[in-house]
Amino acid sequence: MNYDLSNLRINDITFDSDYQEDDEYFFIGWDALPNRIAIYKSSGKIVSYYPEGDRIDFLCAENSEQFLDAIYEIMKFSKDKIIHLYPEEERDERARRVAYIAALKAGGAEYEDYYKSILWIE
Repeated sequence: MNYDLSNLRINDITFDSDYQEDDEYFFIGWDALPNRIAIYKSSGKIVSYYPEGDRIDFLCAENSEQFLDAIYEIMKFSKDKIIHLYPEEERDERARRVAYIAALKAGGAEYEDYYKSILWIE
C-alpha cells in the first residue's frame, strides 16, 4: 500500500488508485476473471475474491511483495509472447512453466492454479 500502482497493468491485472476495505479485506485491484485482488487482513495473504459469490476463488500469494514478484514473471511471459510467435502447443507449455515459476515466487505450489487461470491454461 506504499506505492501507486494504478497505472500498472499486467495481462488483465489492474490496480486501483486507492484501496477499499471491509471487515476482512483490503481490495486493491482486479484480475481477468473478473475478481477483486484483495489482501486478507488477518494473514496478509493476497487472494482473488469473487464479489458476486462473496467468496475467495484463488489464493494468489503469501504477501504483496511476493505477489508483485509473481506477476512480474507473468509480465515477462506476456512480453515474450508479443516478440515470439510460438506454436500453440509450445506457447501453452511455456505458460505452464511460467505459472509454476510464478507460484513459487508467490510462496509455493498452492498458488499455481491462480497463475494458470490468469494465463488461461488448464
